[in-house]
Amino acid sequence: MITTFTDLILRVVLSYILSGFMGSVGIWLSWPIGWTIAALLSFRFYAKGIWKKML
Repeated sequence: MITTFTDLILRVVLSYILSGFMGSVGIWLSWPIGWTIAALLSFRFYAKGIWKKML
């Protein structure tokens, strides 16, 4: 849930920033960039084993 929310916030912020430089291409690029960062955060969360303590 945290990474999904992070992905959403990143996509909105990156869309705003990148659209100024690249136009609509920047908006489209914000999606894979945000998704990649969220995926890396998910992997880090899984690798650290924090989820084991939550169960």
